[in-house]
Amino acid sequence: MDVIRATGALLTARSERIFSFGLVFHLGMGIFFAFLYGAFLGLSRLPFNALTGLLLGSLHGVVIMLLVSIVIMEHHPIAGYHEKGLGTGLAQLMAHMIYGVTVGAVVSLMN
Repeated sequence: MDVIRATGALLTARSERIFSFGLVFHLGMGIFFAFLYGAFLGLSRLPFNALTGLLLGSLHGVVIMLLVSIVIMEHHPIAGYHEKGLGTGLAQLMAHMIYGVTVGAVVSLMN
């Protein structure tokens, strides 16, 4: 699944702007969630490292996996995104786990 284009198509009906809208939105959300991870870990007694990033990324991934399967695969305005299977959700989960590890590792190196 092309997450950037799928997100862009949810945000705008103009097909020539789908990629740019999706890219800006996805990058913005990535930055937002990095700060959210940092705030959560800063308030908890958990250490900042790749393992805690993996745990947060897994939780984040499960939520996104459910949202993708409900919102995008069932209610997306473009019918081609309706026919994705379990692999799409698992890919979303894995991507968010990798994101969490990356954020945790980068923050631990910065501290």
